[in-house]
Amino acid sequence: MMGLYKRQMTGKGGEVSTSLLANGYWSASCLGQAALAGADFSVQRESAGTNRTWVRYPYLAADDRRMMLYMVRTNSEQQKLLEALGLGELLSDPRFIDVASRLNHSAELRDILAAKFAERDSDYWLEFLVECGVNVSRVAHLEDMLEDKQAMVTGVLSPPIEDVGVPWVISPPLFAEGVEKV
Repeated sequence: MMGLYKRQMTGKGGEVSTSLLANGYWSASCLGQAALAGADFSVQRESAGTNRTWVRYPYLAADDRRMMLYMVRTNSEQQKLLEALGLGELLSDPRFIDVASRLNHSAELRDILAAKFAERDSDYWLEFLVECGVNVSRVAHLEDMLEDKQAMVTGVLSPPIEDVGVPWVISPPLFAEGVEKV
């Protein structure tokens, strides 16, 4: 729309672009800017995952980082996970014998997996489970933005124009040729 508006007003078009990273930061800009200003999110993290099924639960690793399974839906994917975690014996337990029974006993399975994930740090789990072919990721903290070099280099995070008490602000996600960012 910006390019079309410019063409209508000036008779010349212009390049308008955005990025997935910039839009992600912008969509979380209220919480993100709070993180850049030093907000404490520990209470929010303490309640993470309540009332979620075992495959949608953010498991807490030994380093207080959470690990999230994704695309672990089918029986074979779930078997691969349990075997990788050294919990293959659960596959013969009637409560966990197939996808439906695991779902019906989700809280019990979640507790077993939570104890397992708590044994090691998130770096270990990330590397190990990816090697085993299990889809997993480390859940980012909002405070991680303070060290996001890509966001700084690409201008997604930029120093404020005037002193507002924080070193970085989240930039708008649109970049228009010939239009100065504010």
